Amino acid sequence: MNLVRCHLYMLNTFSNSTTIKAFYETGELMYPFYGLELGGYISHAHAWSTGPTASLTLHVGGLSPVTDAGKTWEFVPHAAGTDIGELRTGYTLATGDFTVEWTTKNQDSYFIANLETPQNTTDPISVPTFGKSLNSIEVSINGNMDQRCTGYGATVVKGENEVTA
Repeated sequence: MNLVRCHLYMLNTFSNSTTIKAFYETGELMYPFYGLELGGYISHAHAWSTGPTASLTLHVGGLSPVTDAGKTWEFVPHAAGTDIGELRTGYTLATGDFTVEWTTKNQDSYFIANLETPQNTTDPISVPTFGKSLNSIEVSINGNMDQRCTGYGATVVKGENEVTA
């Protein structure tokens, strides 16, 4: 959870980016490279920004390529218990742009996601259950109840989709 808080601080307050350069010896996020005599620092420019960013994008965001540069992909968001509330992320592969935006409300009892994926790609989707029984979850795709969904997985139409659970 401290990782999420630190990344949120970097994005919202510090640099509008997760590619920070260094932690100063006091633990503050600073850039000692621009003529400032700040003393020692710990560089986190590469490992710090790439590992957590990929994890937050693919695991927490949940939109991941499975095969052939995204020709097959899956949506398995890990929203429950993250205290994130709202997430927007995306990336570009050879097949095109992949974006996801999701929101949870009411202490994780409501989940809505907007997915945009390239045409001619295939996918399974899953929705978080937030501890509810599978029989009590209603899933709609683009405003229509999805009867194929047994509470945890469904297939959506390629392109732009809204998933509500």
